[in-house]
Amino acid sequence: MQSSSEARKLVLLRHGFKSRRQLYLIDRQSFVRGSMSATGHPEPPARRQPTAGGRSRQTPYEGSPSAVTSAISEYTFDYSHATANIPRPPPSTPTYLNNVAPISSKDAAVKSSTMALLLTSTFTIDDAFRAIDRAIQAEGDGRFREALKHFLDGGEIIVSAAEREASPKVRNLLLHKGKEVLEWAEHLAEWIERYQSHSAPLRVAKPMAIEVEYDRSHNSPELDASEARTMVYTPVCCSAKAFTESGYRLQCIQSGRRPKLMVVITMYNEDASELRSTLRKVCNNVYYLKQRSLPGYEGDDAWKQVLVVVVSDGRTKANKGTLDWLGSVGLYDEDVMHITSTGVPVQCHLFEHSLQWTKEDKSLRFPPLQVAFALKEANAGKLDSHLWYFDAFCEQVMPDYTVLLDVGTMPTKSSFYKLLTALEINAQIGGVCGEIAVDQPIPNMCNWVVAAQHFEYKISNILDKSLESCFGFISVLPGAFSAYRYKAIRGEPLEAYFKSLTTSMGDLGPFAGNMYLAEDRILCFELLARKNCNWTMHYVKDAIARTDVPTNLIDLIGQRRRWLNGSFFATLFSIWNWGRVYTESNHSIARKLALLLLYVYNILQVVFSWFLPANFYLALYFVIFQGFQENRWNFIDTSEVSPLIRDG
Repeated sequence: MQSSSEARKLVLLRHGFKSRRQLYLIDRQSFVRGSMSATGHPEPPARRQPTAGGRSRQTPYEGSPSAVTSAISEYTFDYSHATANIPRPPPSTPTYLNNVAPISSKDAAVKSSTMALLLTSTFTIDDAFRAIDRAIQAEGDGRFREALKHFLDGGEIIVSAAEREASPKVRNLLLHKGKEVLEWAEHLAEWIERYQSHSAPLRVAKPMAIEVEYDRSHNSPELDASEARTMVYTPVCCSAKAFTESGYRLQCIQSGRRPKLMVVITMYNEDASELRSTLRKVCNNVYYLKQRSLPGYEGDDAWKQVLVVVVSDGRTKANKGTLDWLGSVGLYDEDVMHITSTGVPVQCHLFEHSLQWTKEDKSLRFPPLQVAFALKEANAGKLDSHLWYFDAFCEQVMPDYTVLLDVGTMPTKSSFYKLLTALEINAQIGGVCGEIAVDQPIPNMCNWVVAAQHFEYKISNILDKSLESCFGFISVLPGAFSAYRYKAIRGEPLEAYFKSLTTSMGDLGPFAGNMYLAEDRILCFELLARKNCNWTMHYVKDAIARTDVPTNLIDLIGQRRRWLNGSFFATLFSIWNWGRVYTESNHSIARKLALLLLYVYNILQVVFSWFLPANFYLALYFVIFQGFQENRWNFIDTSEVSPLIRDG
């Protein structure tokens, strides 16, 4: 076991110093001059003098080389006077790699200084990142002393490289990261000495705020100038559920705001034009809310009541052009992400910035828009994106309402207003949806795939959703365009919604596994049947959102394959559990009787769906082969068809 004095020698930096090399030189200067304070502490570090090239350098030692050698040989490394404000020089990295014992001899001290100076000019940032990777690997394998060595290397190389960096932005990022890595090493060294019987200290990367370029012609008087030019990056190193418990805070919360409305936009690898269109439509809706003075959204501060969260599913899957566009508006920075997140097990990269936009023709300035861009490290699906949105962000903000959108969905300017109005007027409504329409159906009417979907969407909205809304239960509120009262779905409904993520497929079984392919239908039923509640769902026909649809048969079949299995099994689930509506919920007797009719309707719909392939075959058989047998109408020549098929 290492002695207390030896362990303290491994403590690297205290706040305000940049590298161990500087500390070593500072300490030697203090000893040569003999300038010790009354408390026995060295004087503050010497000033850095500018050189001819404009760069600063350390003030040279005073006295002859023999005086320096004499001072070093007489000095013993006593750390008993070390304080938090006056750091002490540890052994340099090369010396430490060979021996953790204190430097006690003149030769070792001089060699240590020389090696430390060489270290700063030999290695690159890539070397530093590789050293940090080796440290993480060693720490994971339980080789903590080896991990400490590599953290020492990585931290000092980063700080030294920062001094040679030409870009002020990158230099500041590297200095911030280098100091952070050295702090990890300090905490690990203290843990090795004192708390080795407990878990190793967690590595945490702190949020980083940087200044971003933006179009000052879009300046809004409602937004503070410092907020307009600042983006905050936070590497999130915990699960979605532990976001708040781990100490992470959204910038709106840090600013004392608690938005009443949150909007999630889920993204995978869509291009920049789709995301830009969706965000512009959201800006238009926020402007409309302000103009109509919906209670709680009046005046110039109406924008503070809205927070938009864009969740991208997988860092490596994201569209490069989309990330470039996000960088141009201040919602993404690759340098900040890669440097700041190095060495920590990041689960989600969180960028926050308030956008200021105008209409494309500059005729209208939109209110500011608070946006958080959550770039998930892993590709885990849209449901996992909703998990981050609800469990991490909504759980911290606790909004009144939440709107769900997909990238590419473009709500008309009054959509949010009409959805929120329905929720505000009737406190019993837990969820609403509007009409999803095909974007630009007329120009694509010659494409039969688009025309068929346009017809289907219209019939679904006119017949299905309108009928279900009369009973207060809509079988599915589409995740591409819907809104919920957050307190209505918080808790048990959301737990059921995310069950396929929190439970293994082996435990779910084949039926539940297929059923949870349509988890949005499960959420709607859980909302209706929630224990001791009487939440309902409604269709708002005037709230319209346009979306792109598959334009060829292959894409359409792929989309419907994803939908059909889940919707069929989810409908079976709601039929099987319909009794919960009568035994657990607090719906009125009249509504329960009305829901009984809907129950019968759903049963008939399932039966019809089950026999739909057979119905299609029978229709084809009787119309084509029986109706036109032997070419009696001179419409289709069936004389060449096999009699076995023609005659049944």
